[in-house]
Amino acid sequence: MLELIKIKNNTYCFNCNARVGVYKVNEQDVYFIDSSSDSDTAQLLYNAITDKGWRLVGIINTHSHADHNGGNAFLQEKTGCKIFANGIEAAITNNTFLNTVSLIGGYPAHEFTTKLLYARPSTAYTFDHPDFPKEFEVVNLPGHSADMVGIRTPDNVLFTADALVSEKALDILHLTYIFDIERHLKTLQFLKTLKADIFVPSHSAQTENIDKLCEKNIAEIFGIRDTLLSFLEKPICFDNLLAKVIEYYKIRLTNEQYILVGSTLHCYLSWMKNQGFIDFEIKENTLLWKKV
Repeated sequence: MLELIKIKNNTYCFNCNARVGVYKVNEQDVYFIDSSSDSDTAQLLYNAITDKGWRLVGIINTHSHADHNGGNAFLQEKTGCKIFANGIEAAITNNTFLNTVSLIGGYPAHEFTTKLLYARPSTAYTFDHPDFPKEFEVVNLPGHSADMVGIRTPDNVLFTADALVSEKALDILHLTYIFDIERHLKTLQFLKTLKADIFVPSHSAQTENIDKLCEKNIAEIFGIRDTLLSFLEKPICFDNLLAKVIEYYKIRLTNEQYILVGSTLHCYLSWMKNQGFIDFEIKENTLLWKKV
C-alpha cells in the first residue's frame, strides 16, 4: 500500500522503493519528481492523486535509471503530461534501451530486461524547454549517473535522488551502483555545502541534516578502493576479481544484482586506473588488472 507523506506545505512524497516526490502547484495540478519503477506502481500513484481530485501535469526525472522512470510511459499515456530530464538522462529516457546496454556492455539476454534494468521509453524534454516549471530549482548531482540532478521545491525541500545511499543499504550491499566515481565524490562533498529545510534521498528517510550520511557514503567508497587494492597485489582478470568481491562482501546475487555489481566494479577500476593506483596488461589473450 503506497502512502502519501506530507513533507512540508505543498511538498509530498510517495513511499515507493525509489521515493516519488509530489508538488502541488495549485488546488488541482501536481508535478511528480520521478515516477516509480513500473506501470503497476504508476497506476497506484495515478489512483492516489485522482482520488484526491489532483491532476498530474508533469514529471521531472532526476535520472534515467529504471526504478526512477519506469512509470513514465504509463503516466504519460494516461495523462498526456510532459516529462523533463537533464541532458544525457533525457536522451536515455527517450531511448531506455541505452541504459540496459550500458549496464550489460552489449545486447542483453531477455533475463536482463526486467523492470529493474529496463523501463519503457517515454517522450522527455530537457530542462531548457519553455514548458519546464521554473518554480523548481535544478541541482546538478552527477556521479551515480552521468547527468543526475536533485530537485528543490519552492518549500525548500531538496530531493537528492540517488546521490546518497542509506547506512543500511551500504552495510548490506557495499558496492551500490555508481557510474562515475570521481564526479560522485565531488557531488558528496558538494551536498555537504547545501542548505535545505528537509532533504529527501530516494532510498533513505528524509532528514534535516545529511552531513553524517555524506561522510558514510564517502568512507564506503574509499574503503572499497582499499579492499580492491588488496585484491590486486597480483595480476587478476576481471571475472576472478568480481568473484572475490562478491564473496568478500557476501552479496546475495540475483541476475540483476550480478549485472549491477559487475558494472560498478568496472567503474571503480576505471577510476582507480585514472587516479594512478592500478594498471592493466594483456597477457595470453587475457586482460589482467594489477596494483601499481
